[in-house]
Amino acid sequence: MIKALNFREKTSLFHTNYIGKLTYSEHNQTFIAPITYFYNQEKNNITCHLHNRDKINALRKKISIIICI
Repeated sequence: MIKALNFREKTSLFHTNYIGKLTYSEHNQTFIAPITYFYNQEKNNITCHLHNRDKINALRKKISIIICI
């Protein structure tokens, strides 16, 4: 089931997981790639290590990006 999460649900979900999928669209194509991430609750941000240049370029361009857990 897909639903919108409130802030508390989001932080709980990020805090209890470390593997997700990075979904991004570029040039009318959608790509899904696995990622390992760390959620920093104090700063409310996500740090992930990317080895694929396409994923890094998509993040730098700030195109539509979704992280699925």
